[in-house]
Amino acid sequence: MGFHRFDDEQRSKYKRAREDIGAELQQTYLTPEVLARPNHTVVCGAQVTRIRLNDAKHAIGVEFGEKKDGPVCFVGARKKVILSAGEINTPKILLSVIGPQSELSKHSIPVIQHLPGVGQNLPDHIVFNSCFPTRPRYSAGRYYTPKNFGEQLSQLVVIAQYSIEGRGPMTTNVQQCVAFVRVGDGEIGRKDHGHKKFDLPEAITITTSVLRPTSKRTVTLKSADPWDEPLIDPCYPATEHDVDILVRSVKLAYQLASTAPLKSAIDQTVKHPLLGDNLGSKSNAEIEDLIRSRAETGYHPSCTARMAALEDGGVVDARLRVYGVRGLRVVAASVQPEIVIGHTTGPTIAIAERAAELIKEDLLK
Repeated sequence: MGFHRFDDEQRSKYKRAREDIGAELQQTYLTPEVLARPNHTVVCGAQVTRIRLNDAKHAIGVEFGEKKDGPVCFVGARKKVILSAGEINTPKILLSVIGPQSELSKHSIPVIQHLPGVGQNLPDHIVFNSCFPTRPRYSAGRYYTPKNFGEQLSQLVVIAQYSIEGRGPMTTNVQQCVAFVRVGDGEIGRKDHGHKKFDLPEAITITTSVLRPTSKRTVTLKSADPWDEPLIDPCYPATEHDVDILVRSVKLAYQLASTAPLKSAIDQTVKHPLLGDNLGSKSNAEIEDLIRSRAETGYHPSCTARMAALEDGGVVDARLRVYGVRGLRVVAASVQPEIVIGHTTGPTIAIAERAAELIKEDLLK
């Protein structure tokens, strides 16, 4: 797919976007000028329920609504339908008319195009967090979640420092550094991620992840009702390879925390069942049990409508066109043939940029 050359003008735009405190991808691309275009309409709070195909298997538009029992709207497409619903909702929407015959027939959904790869090959970067208690004033956590009046005052000071000068503890993105490490050759539970607050002492976290997971599962339908959430079977992780990589990674995290200069920041007197200060004394089997109880998603699902040969479970071709259907493209991380070794945002942006070029090429033919 490739990235565009990052010239001085683009660098300046990127810097300005970064300087905008609330800048996010949609704000960078959906500028006021773009939103003001007469051929561009953004509908918020709506959900696509079905892709509509004609008898010639040509995508002619989509149906959507704002609530389950509300009116259904239809938007027609004169040229093509572009499906960019992410890694989970993309296969869910495709399965309204396109997908494995066995899956659609199970819910009495008419099969307009049998495509076995839809919703299959789901990988994710599985992560495990090893937390180590820090000595006083080593962690920036007190600025984010102050526990007393003194820390509340400190929080106000650093907020003012960031607002006025653009520097200080509030400039951190929490994840301070990243390392890619080779730790090997070659059904997990998790906490209620993002919904439960754990009462931990100040700590630093070393997060380890399997970047080449071999565990791959599925996104399928719960029912024929498009308002039902899809069934996601992530299988964290199912293969011995992935478990072995996580065990080795957790042991490496403990070694890093036990090595100077990081060791000097660790408070060896603090004990807590969710901290990693005792990982060094645990066997591989005990670490594996910890992983199976505490592994979490890295929020990098992908490949559920992958670009590959049809016989290899592909859903789209090299130009992102859905096999067997005319006028329908998928532009999302779901088209990645394999999960990338790193964060998925950059490659997804590159896919979208490349898709824009492909669409323009087709229109100019």
